[in-house]
Amino acid sequence: MQCLSEEIHQQGGKIINYSITINMKKVILSLACIMAFTFAGAQEQNAPRPQTKRVSPFGNIKPFEMAVSAGFNGSSISFQKASLITIGQTGFTGGLTAQYNYKSFFAIRSGALFEMNKCAYPDQTNLFGSSLTYRQTDLDVPLSLIFQCGNQDSRVYLGLGANARFLLNSELEVLDYKTNSVQYGMHVLFGFKFSHFFMEECIGYQMNDLFHKDAAAPQSALNTFSFRFGWMF
Repeated sequence: MQCLSEEIHQQGGKIINYSITINMKKVILSLACIMAFTFAGAQEQNAPRPQTKRVSPFGNIKPFEMAVSAGFNGSSISFQKASLITIGQTGFTGGLTAQYNYKSFFAIRSGALFEMNKCAYPDQTNLFGSSLTYRQTDLDVPLSLIFQCGNQDSRVYLGLGANARFLLNSELEVLDYKTNSVQYGMHVLFGFKFSHFFMEECIGYQMNDLFHKDAAAPQSALNTFSFRFGWMF
């Protein structure tokens, strides 16, 4: 009996030692898992986060653009109180413009355009003779509000604004009228842009008189239509 009791005691000790060993392994494994998760979390927090790209208020259109353009125009003189009809003739226009784009749908444009305007009118002293010609060269400075739809590569636009023409030279056959040195008016334009190339039409209406009133000239205005091609950069 005593031997059996000693053997049971020895076996019980082995079982207790084995149980303690298993429990220690579980504790060590749990601590290792906790440390691994903690280290992984710290690495994730310290990792550089991708920066969010800031959206430009100009959309996908450059904020500032410049352009060079050239084309042809037609002009006519309207006499409000005289039964005189003028016939438009082909002239020339061209120059530089600068445009500031706010977001992608609104812009402000200005520039300097050289213009050569020509129109024909009947000779009042010889109604059956050949027509006479009025010629004017000036520097046109427009200021336009542009409403546009599209992106940097292609877009359509509509513009409204005012302009001032600074007279360089004028020639009026037969009639001795003095031309105003500063002529101002309103204009509307429509165009489209593809890549760097653009094409536009512009219609202008003069608000003040074309000729000085002190020269006994009838009330008149020089109205223009221009068609321009250009390169924007």
